[in-house]
Amino acid sequence: KRQTTKDVLKAAKRLLAKPENWCRGALARTKERRVALPEEASAVCWDIEGALCKCTSQTRLLEAATRKIELAIAKCPNGDETGYYACMYNDDKKTKHKDILNLLSVAIKSCR
Repeated sequence: KRQTTKDVLKAAKRLLAKPENWCRGALARTKERRVALPEEASAVCWDIEGALCKCTSQTRLLEAATRKIELAIAKCPNGDETGYYACMYNDDKKTKHKDILNLLSVAIKSCR
């Protein structure tokens, strides 16, 4: 089965399901909290964009999933304060882990 945007978003939500698997300030981090690439084996936590990168290597799907996230941010509290950018919303001090999971749920629901 061909991977879809919805598949990528669902996989990212599963990846970030536990609070300890989510981070700020980097696409991914190691257990020592060092910056890592999302696809590195040493990565143990990801920001929302890093999770999307970890879940697909296809640029087209990555761009589509990011667009769904950014459209969902427009519906979130404090979305306008972050310019609707996924990385800025993720790293905003007001954003909590539950907000990231909610954002992914909204993005998933917006897919056909």
